[in-house]
Amino acid sequence: MNNFLKGNTPLPLLVLLVIQLSLGPASLAQDSEFQSRINKTKFHRHDGKKYRRAKLEKSPQYYLLYYSASWCGPCRATAPQLVEKYRTEIADDPDTALIHVSRDSREGDASKWAKDAGLPWLTVLPVNVGRSKLMEYRAVDATPFYALIDKDGNTLATGADAVFQKLTEMDSSADSAQE
Repeated sequence: MNNFLKGNTPLPLLVLLVIQLSLGPASLAQDSEFQSRINKTKFHRHDGKKYRRAKLEKSPQYYLLYYSASWCGPCRATAPQLVEKYRTEIADDPDTALIHVSRDSREGDASKWAKDAGLPWLTVLPVNVGRSKLMEYRAVDATPFYALIDKDGNTLATGADAVFQKLTEMDSSADSAQE
């Protein structure tokens, strides 16, 4: 008979076992390096007047990283369509989060653009971009740039067309799996 069954289990081991059992199996899982970066990143959301500190309020499987800036003509031109797509397809999707990685050099420029364009998503402001290490997922030095990353840090697609095509495919696969 082992020590546990005899009641001779050392107290620290018993305490750890009780804690583990109370936390459940999910506590055994460790975050990926990418997920750890996301958890440490300082996010902000524009409230119509200025950026305020915000949290990622869901635990998505996928992250759409959107690299853009106020000085970028194509970014400004496509912002209305992206805002609409965000509101209708991403905001309420528990499996996907859009994170804007600002390429502006000054927070004031990013804030004015967010206010003017009504950008509703979480943003990594210029002062926090380096610390977040999210620039590592930008495959080319282009603005705007889109990358679809899974929770383990794997790049699933890059470029606007490929990212949105992949999101559509994943959504269709999830729908057919539920049927």
